[in-house]
Amino acid sequence: PLSRYRLGWNAIMLGLFLSGIMLPIRLASVELFTSMRNLGLLDSLTGLILVYSAIRIPFAVFIFANFMRVLPSELDEAARMDGAGEARILFQ
Repeated sequence: PLSRYRLGWNAIMLGLFLSGIMLPIRLASVELFTSMRNLGLLDSLTGLILVYSAIRIPFAVFIFANFMRVLPSELDEAARMDGAGEARILFQ
């Protein structure tokens, strides 16, 4: 939806994801440590997975949105004519 549809919040959401890329993790390291300690996730694999996922999601969304923007919209139109729904168009 961030790249295919013209919604009012597209630019705001992409700006938030871009700010997540631009801010270094060192700015939030103390707050991240206290949050992980309060949740009991220090020294655990689950905590490590959550931290790395949260750090990398903005970059992945930014790359994927730009990739979807480059694809021609005629592919979507052809899939709709063949009877595909929105979810099938997105994933296939």
